[in-house]
Amino acid sequence: MTIQKADYVRHPHDIIVAVLKASRLKTASKVGDHYDTTVQCTCEDCELTDVLCNGESVLASGRITVIPGKLISFNFPSFEDTNACVYLGVFKKDDRLYKKILAVIETVTITTMEVIGTPKDGEQFEHHVHFSCDNDCSVEKVSVNGIPLETNTRRSSSVGSIAFYEVVESSVIIRITEYSNAYEGVYQAVFSTSEGPVTKNILEIKLGENL
Repeated sequence: MTIQKADYVRHPHDIIVAVLKASRLKTASKVGDHYDTTVQCTCEDCELTDVLCNGESVLASGRITVIPGKLISFNFPSFEDTNACVYLGVFKKDDRLYKKILAVIETVTITTMEVIGTPKDGEQFEHHVHFSCDNDCSVEKVSVNGIPLETNTRRSSSVGSIAFYEVVESSVIIRITEYSNAYEGVYQAVFSTSEGPVTKNILEIKLGENL
């Protein structure tokens, strides 16, 4: 997976971060439940142009709408695991596009999700996430901010910053060949279980946290 740095803002004191604010939603919903909430965002002289889930626009579905006054409504009459996602808002300011996490929705609540600080740019990164299931389960995919990571067996041999994952027994191992701020954000895993797919937040890399 290769992500362009231009779409992300690293330093919290940058003027774009100062004027672009959103009350990030972190929540969970059971499959089949009615889910309805709103997220508010504010920015000076900018426009919210789109909302993405897994890299695709979700505004056309009608489940997520932008209300005048920069309110984003999330309304799922019958919540499905495919609705569990890291939702990114796309903002336009001065002919440039910026992305910011608006909501992180998962299928079931977990007691802890580890939050770690950002490694140094250019360093190799490796992190082990342990998991357990009541019954047999397997990891179908892992993503960061809705963008799928490659698996260790399928990753490309291209030069540059590549993020991929490997599943070893009851651990998901996330590796990045050369860390960059493009990999900040929330990592989710989709588990295949006897009751269907289950999406869980497993890790967050966050600027300002202590390593």
